[in-house]
Amino acid sequence: MKSNLVTDTSFMKNKYDIPDHFSEDKLQELIERASYLSDEIKRVEYDNEDHTLVIHHHPQLSTKISESLAKLIHSIQRMKLIAPTVLESNVDSIPSKRVKQTEKAIHAELDVLDESKMQLLSKIDDLIKKIGASRQPITRNYPTFLSDHNLKKNKYHIHFPQNIVALYQMPHDYTLIESVRQKNNGDHILHEHMKSSGGILRPCICYHVYEELEHSSTDSAMYSSAGTCFRNEVPWKLDAFRKKEFNMREFVVVGSEEEVKRTRNEMIQEVWSLFNYLGLEGKIESATDPFFFSGDMNKITHQLMAEAKYELKYKRQNGSYSSIASFNFCGDHLCDAYDITHKESGQHLYSGCIAFGLNRWMSAIIDYYGEDPAAWPIVLQ
Repeated sequence: MKSNLVTDTSFMKNKYDIPDHFSEDKLQELIERASYLSDEIKRVEYDNEDHTLVIHHHPQLSTKISESLAKLIHSIQRMKLIAPTVLESNVDSIPSKRVKQTEKAIHAELDVLDESKMQLLSKIDDLIKKIGASRQPITRNYPTFLSDHNLKKNKYHIHFPQNIVALYQMPHDYTLIESVRQKNNGDHILHEHMKSSGGILRPCICYHVYEELEHSSTDSAMYSSAGTCFRNEVPWKLDAFRKKEFNMREFVVVGSEEEVKRTRNEMIQEVWSLFNYLGLEGKIESATDPFFFSGDMNKITHQLMAEAKYELKYKRQNGSYSSIASFNFCGDHLCDAYDITHKESGQHLYSGCIAFGLNRWMSAIIDYYGEDPAAWPIVLQ
């Protein structure tokens, strides 16, 4: 793997060769995954002219990144990717009412919503809740903390460790606290004295439902819950559609395989109708989860082949796509892990999750119609 260095005072642009036979799909996988090779990476870009990957990073990391990238490329070379299945699309097929504007970069950690945006977020959630209402969902409000016990069941920390945001706390130790207070002048944050709280901030809401139902026998049901979630996104990728802290609404369905698939497919069509009613542009296509390790990459192919996951992707003003909803069929995997069975048959149930990124829906409306509430669809004003 050759490198062409361009040094700077704080970082370098290092060019890495990409195999000539890499398909467009594999190239996109590489660009996405290379971002997670190190926290010191400041940007990843593709140079179309010489077919190289340009990675901005600290000079001392050259060898480490070169070795890690070689392993990543080898893993992606072995992947068998298939094209996603497009279920629905209205791209370039509807009269555009898009307001031409400069896309604003919103600081993800200090993203303060004014009153109009708070109301927009609430009204979007109300429209989404109406879709589930006919199925009489059981409503819940869960804590933002996901316990170690729950993690051991769902294995999120094994499959998606790059997304985890952990929670730490100051020990209840008087001697330590007194010592820290005496030595600290207020300018130093006390991270080195913290200890793990034994869990993480939740990356999604659905795992709380499974934990509530653990070791139980139940009938078919739908659960509905909304709240704040957290994911450790790459800092330089943060924008209005990708945040570390965001609001989600999720519907979790448990039942027979037929019931879960039917509910998911019905909600796909109902959400697509809402998307079109709001005048937005995009598509629904099969998708995959962001598995981190090479040993899990074959699951990407399996998800695409089984069409276990679909995403509603909004076409942004800059031409890129952002997922604003996902429709997931989980099989009996999670109900088996949490020992959730049918009340009469005793067999493990099947489950599915329909998830909505509420902030992303809000950002889609603003990206399409602008910041003036008077320009938004009447139902959201």
